[in-house]
Amino acid sequence: PRAVPVHQQRPAMIVGSVTNLDSMPAAVATTKAWAARHGGDGLEVSNRQDILAEVRKGMLIAKLLMGSITGISLLVGGIGIMNVLLAAVVERTREIGIRRAAGARRRDIIAQFLAESVVITGAGSLIGLIVGIGGAFGVAALIASMSDAPVRAAFTVGPILVSAASAVIIGLVFGLYPALRAARLSPIDA
Repeated sequence: PRAVPVHQQRPAMIVGSVTNLDSMPAAVATTKAWAARHGGDGLEVSNRQDILAEVRKGMLIAKLLMGSITGISLLVGGIGIMNVLLAAVVERTREIGIRRAAGARRRDIIAQFLAESVVITGAGSLIGLIVGIGGAFGVAALIASMSDAPVRAAFTVGPILVSAASAVIIGLVFGLYPALRAARLSPIDA
């Protein structure tokens, strides 16, 4: 191998700093101009804002992926709720007919089935919340004990409220068709 004189060697990396973020674009431009003057054709100038932008893009993709998986899960769960309630309508046809013959209005039957739908989805949401929070704390404790890393689990109220509202909305939306079907039953036929 041929030795390269010290004055011809190029550093692998040059690190600079700025006093505030507002001066970052000017510092990058100055660095690029300096590199061009001193033969740094292959020099790549990057800063933490570039890295932060890439991390944000990655996080956005992860959020979109998780959101789509969540949306599909909610759709499948809603279809499951609808099927359970449609089966309940068939099984309880006689009960619905007796209630209608005794004076229950269509909206009373709709309210009953919508309430059942919301209770089912609410119970599922509560169970999922307990399992999710317990699992997060359990996995964090396991990772912390195995790696001596300061890993902790945390949760905020916002996502909990969103999940509860989602459960109620899914219950109402997917419970509406079975409720309407039950309310349309003729008391005589039922």
